[in-house]
Amino acid sequence: MSELSPFLASQLDALRVVERGAPIVEVEMPLRIESRANIMTSNHWAGRAAKVKQHRSVTKGVLVSVGFHLRQAMAAGARYVVLMTRIAPRKLDGDNLASAFKAVRDGVADTFAVDDGDERVRYVVDQRTGKPKEYAARIAIYAVTP
Repeated sequence: MSELSPFLASQLDALRVVERGAPIVEVEMPLRIESRANIMTSNHWAGRAAKVKQHRSVTKGVLVSVGFHLRQAMAAGARYVVLMTRIAPRKLDGDNLASAFKAVRDGVADTFAVDDGDERVRYVVDQRTGKPKEYAARIAIYAVTP
């Protein structure tokens, strides 16, 4: 077996954090996380932009409302894993699932006051099958302990 790339190694480490620990914050939001490919082909640009803005602002607003403020912890070098779970009646394939969470990921990064590519925060996506017409996004944030 070949050596894992740094990206895959970080994803594996993030999954181990999720498997071992309890989240420090867990929230569920009434968002309909859809494939960006479907959104891009079916809506006018203004509708797409509004949906992205809504997902990003709702995510940040919900995290802030539960008292999630980690800007100082980020400045002190803390590290986190963010598990984003899509709940919907039907599943997406892997690449559509990851891209569907882009605006939510940006909202989480806004809450941390970092770029969404900051290496101190790792993002993992998952999905669960919901009931008919059940749509939600669950965010669980885990602290990485050395």
